[in-house]
Amino acid sequence: MPNPFTQLRTTRENQQLSVSDVAELTQIEPHYIEALESAEFSKLPDPVYVRGYIRTYARVLNVAPNPLLSHYKKWEEQNQSSMEAEAAVGSAVPVASLSRKERSKRAKDDAGRAALINEWWNRLSQNKVVWVAAAVIAVLAIGAVVTWTVVSEGKEVKVVSADSEAKPSDAPAINKQRPRVMLVQTSDSYEFGDVYQVENADQVMVKITAKKPTDIRVRAGGPKGKALFDKRLEANQTMTFNDDKWLSVRLDNPDQVALFANGVLIDTSTQKEVSLYQVRMANATGEDSSAQESTE
Repeated sequence: MPNPFTQLRTTRENQQLSVSDVAELTQIEPHYIEALESAEFSKLPDPVYVRGYIRTYARVLNVAPNPLLSHYKKWEEQNQSSMEAEAAVGSAVPVASLSRKERSKRAKDDAGRAALINEWWNRLSQNKVVWVAAAVIAVLAIGAVVTWTVVSEGKEVKVVSADSEAKPSDAPAINKQRPRVMLVQTSDSYEFGDVYQVENADQVMVKITAKKPTDIRVRAGGPKGKALFDKRLEANQTMTFNDDKWLSVRLDNPDQVALFANGVLIDTSTQKEVSLYQVRMANATGEDSSAQESTE
């Protein structure tokens, strides 16, 4: 069976896109893009992320993701079986089953390892005074950090080090990871359009830039939420919207706009008819089928 991943590089080059261009559009690291194109799956992260990468990359290039996902699944199964087989066999081989040459080599290797351990222990013993002093200093430093408090006007005040950021203890942690946007449901199974899930972000952000005049509608909170914008967007005009949970977008001419969700391009270039797009946070609750939005 031919490897379907070989088409990724060919398709990208035919569309005159560089690896950097695709990385910017998909928010996937360039070295992961190259690993996908060469089907070097061992260089990729956890399979949960890889499947998302495959869907996102395939959508940007407008290629079918299912053959890619099937091929990756087979590799994943084979790789898992290989790892289990290696674990079952084990790396230790009984000495009795080795040849004379192999036994001699193993004996030399064992002797070499023993010599290295002995040398390391001798050096450690010679320098034990230095190690003890370093350990004492480390313990004192840790104790100073833990107990470094002062009392001011009857209240305990914690002293913050100069290289840390002073902020209230209940302040939300800053998310330093780049947002991830993944297609989790298509319009084939959801009457209100494709559903995109946003992760590693504090809110949903949608930016729409019109290439030609077109009508758009944006709702906050889902397909039946409050209308934020419902009128024509002129050529080269850009509008940006945000919501804590969910933005519902209707585009009368999807192929005439550039649609971004939290900085990630959603490819609408092949969609000529009125279309809906749902962009929601990972923890957003679903909308019921009585939603008022429609494509009619």
